[in-house]
Amino acid sequence: MPTVLRGRCNRRHADGHALVPARLGQVQPPEHDGTRRQRPQQCGCTGWQPTYGNTRDPQRQHAQIMIDHMNTLHRNRNRRARGFTLIELMVVLAIIGVLAALIVPNVIGRADDARVTAARTDVGNLMQALKLYKLDNLRYPTSEQGLQALVARPTSEPVPPNWKAYLDKLPNDPWGRPYQYMNPGLKGEVDVLSFGADGKSGGEGHNADIGSWQ
Repeated sequence: MPTVLRGRCNRRHADGHALVPARLGQVQPPEHDGTRRQRPQQCGCTGWQPTYGNTRDPQRQHAQIMIDHMNTLHRNRNRRARGFTLIELMVVLAIIGVLAALIVPNVIGRADDARVTAARTDVGNLMQALKLYKLDNLRYPTSEQGLQALVARPTSEPVPPNWKAYLDKLPNDPWGRPYQYMNPGLKGEVDVLSFGADGKSGGEGHNADIGSWQ
């Protein structure tokens, strides 16, 4: 059967004419190669796009319409997905900001509480070692000998007669400063203390002194 071709070429060729293989409704005789559909003559340029108008092949036209429709839906879906992703990202960032504002102050406060607890533990351990020192040597180290007498034998008077290593090493307080030792103490026979978060005597809250008398 003959095939009705539609198409046009938007480009003008060297001879000055625009190649039009078949006008609307013009019948092109079929080729004698045994095929049922005549392939349109093409000029080789990209400006001409043939469309098949074979009234006896409606399935091809319907399939092309469906493909175009699916492509349009896919593009629209991609646009919506990009928009939703941006909105979701903004919502997540807002939630993170709110959580940070609520949680961070509590975490910082808990960290200070943990440091105070660790300082009290260290002070208790130091006092226990000082009591062992006194038990062996009948006296506490002097203020000049200090807490260092618990890890190294003092060479200044009074030299302890039965000295032993009471600690492997001296700890610093949780704020990185050495513990204070006083003999005689202000609160007891001897005092061991940390000056707290601010590193100064006195204070309140996390800045308060943490001592062996507590």
